[in-house]
Amino acid sequence: MKIRGMLVTGAAMFLGLLLIILALTVKLLSGGGDAQYINLAGRQRMLSQKLSKEMLVFIASPSQKQLEAVEQTELVFTRTAQALRSGGTAPSKTDNTGDVEVAAPTDPELVAKLDEVGANWERMSAALDKLGVAGLKRGEALKKIADNSANLLSTMEEAVSLFPPQESALALNIAGRQRMLSQKLSKDTMMYIADVTPELKQSLQDTMAHFAKSHSALRSGGSTTVGGRSVTIDAMTAPAVAAKLETADRYWKEMEAALNVILGEGLVPEARAAFVDLNPKVLKGMDDAVSIAEHVSQSKIKTLQNTQLGIMGIGLLLVLATIVLASKIGASIAKLQKAAEQISLGAVSKPVEVGGIGELRELSAAFERMRVSLALAVEQLGGNDEDEDVGGTAGLSGASPFRTS
Repeated sequence: MKIRGMLVTGAAMFLGLLLIILALTVKLLSGGGDAQYINLAGRQRMLSQKLSKEMLVFIASPSQKQLEAVEQTELVFTRTAQALRSGGTAPSKTDNTGDVEVAAPTDPELVAKLDEVGANWERMSAALDKLGVAGLKRGEALKKIADNSANLLSTMEEAVSLFPPQESALALNIAGRQRMLSQKLSKDTMMYIADVTPELKQSLQDTMAHFAKSHSALRSGGSTTVGGRSVTIDAMTAPAVAAKLETADRYWKEMEAALNVILGEGLVPEARAAFVDLNPKVLKGMDDAVSIAEHVSQSKIKTLQNTQLGIMGIGLLLVLATIVLASKIGASIAKLQKAAEQISLGAVSKPVEVGGIGELRELSAAFERMRVSLALAVEQLGGNDEDEDVGGTAGLSGASPFRTS
């Protein structure tokens, strides 16, 4: 293969490699929805606890307003569960607004876990419907709520833990789980107030400890648990996220103090009021933090994609430059080849064109010096008039001046 062909082939292969790399990168990173998916999946855990809390409130004091709150949370959970399982639109806000597109999962294990979640949710939703129409006896409803909420929480916990444990995704998972824990704190507190038992007290204390440990890891870095395994994360240092975590921390400290009063001294009205006031503020702070973390994650992906596109553009310019260079090198080599053939036949009167790039220019200049030297040698031998014949037939008997008889 000629040099020009080799260079062009190499350039084409290089371009093909760049295209393959770009295609793979875009395919891998086009899942900018990963952060969004984790956010929505994590929020389902919170919604399951929010729903339990709202049902307990409804049972304690039935009202149309409270029933509407239960139905709203149920609708958001249902729509999100369907989108997470089969793809489609899901509300990004808990008031059932801000629809976003969600791609259906393809991992078999995750799909199976979401099917399990769906089965638990159908049973829990059936209990909700009965509660809204006529209502179950208080004890039966509480048992159904406790059983189904525990199953739903467990399966959602396992579903979210199936995502790849990349550092940013892991932190986002933990941050999203804090929303659920804030609602579980509310539910556990209400159940403890309704029935003061050592078991319910321990459950509330465990939830408090879990929330506090994860919150500390998010703010300052450290260890916590996810899906039953111990993990270590770095602090979430994005300024906007850190600010939201700081706000949530202030609310948590006041809420923790109120919970300790309830646990230590019983049903103190002031503590209960503080808890009711602060719990939604903690939830909103964590919701804001997770949303911002999601946007930060997506912006990083966008930056990486733009960088890849920039590299691709530079690669294309390099390929074009290589093709142009190969063409010039090939043309210069072709001229030198033709000049060498002419000189070998004895045609030394026509100057060799000096051109090309770098070493090729030097080589063509050397050819020209050689031609001039040969022309002088031929002239001294008396063949100056005849060598103008391309075949060198006059004075040289048709032979090249470089041959000896």
